Amino acid sequence: MIESTPPVSVGDYLSREGDVSGRQFQDHTFTLRGRDAIALAIRHFSLKERSTILFPGYLCPIILRGFSDRFNFEYYDTGRDFAIDAKAIEALLRSQNVKVLYLIHYFGFLHRNLEQLSRLCREHGVLLWEDHAHSGLSRISYDFADAMIFSFRKILPVPDGGGLWLRNTPPIKISNGGFASNVSSMLILAKRSKWAMSKGLRARTGQIARLSTASVHEGSKQIVPSRASYMSKRKVQSVDLERAFAGRRDIFGRWQHLLDGSRFEPVFAILPDDVCPQGFPIWIRNGRELVRSLQDFDVFLKVHWPLHARMKERCPTAFDVSQSIITLPIYPGLGERDMERILTLLGRYGEPLAAEGD
Repeated sequence: MIESTPPVSVGDYLSREGDVSGRQFQDHTFTLRGRDAIALAIRHFSLKERSTILFPGYLCPIILRGFSDRFNFEYYDTGRDFAIDAKAIEALLRSQNVKVLYLIHYFGFLHRNLEQLSRLCREHGVLLWEDHAHSGLSRISYDFADAMIFSFRKILPVPDGGGLWLRNTPPIKISNGGFASNVSSMLILAKRSKWAMSKGLRARTGQIARLSTASVHEGSKQIVPSRASYMSKRKVQSVDLERAFAGRRDIFGRWQHLLDGSRFEPVFAILPDDVCPQGFPIWIRNGRELVRSLQDFDVFLKVHWPLHARMKERCPTAFDVSQSIITLPIYPGLGERDMERILTLLGRYGEPLAAEGD
């Protein structure tokens, strides 16, 4: 079975061995998920109801759940290369009563105009929040953001775990949800490990994992932040980050080599030195249909992200990109045979889309 997220080894997860190279996250608050980190940031900055949050049009809809429906959402478009137009952002900051500019570093690739965007936010009294769910292992800068959101489970072999970094603020103690988080973590571990599980059992395990923390949020207008499970927090703090960084970059290079001369074009042709890739996105015409087809072969890829049709008018470029990308997996342990198998299935069921459009 091949998945888009790193498989979790039960033995490694339960092992107490490891160095402490993850100490770079010692100033972070560990949460159950990324959206718990968002909810914690909302509390920290005391965002008031109906505050306006400025989001990129290209985003995972789950992010919005961290904010609930108490806030006003406005959107800015991103380029086909995910670049952010600072002039367009400045115009929005002038015309809207924005409290937070939410920025996402896609697939591990870092925005190059952070300093300019940060300066605009300061000039307009706007908070800059960076989403590092995909880029937590890249060489990120802590010079610009007021808050940083992480989702360690997307880039490291742990079943749960998000994180929040706040400028000039020590880690926040979360007293809520410890037992539920540990139970949820073990259930997700079973779902994501290489144990033999039928598709039906995997689906049921996922439902139970979600229900294990549902009572924490029941009846609340916003998410009540839950802390990360004990084991996931410990594993993030002890993982060999340099090895993970090098391993992901190596697999990115292998995908480049395998796809060279094929019909499929990568979204990112060059891997900058400071980037640790979360995945290897390619341009494709039939992403959703391809994902469904490959599941019959126990290959579970991701479309990042299917956007609602109403976003087509608001953010046309972001919407078009969302319809044209599929992400190939990158994580330690992904072998050449698995990669070649995916490529064979792509050739059989995928419909390429040129990087510059039709």
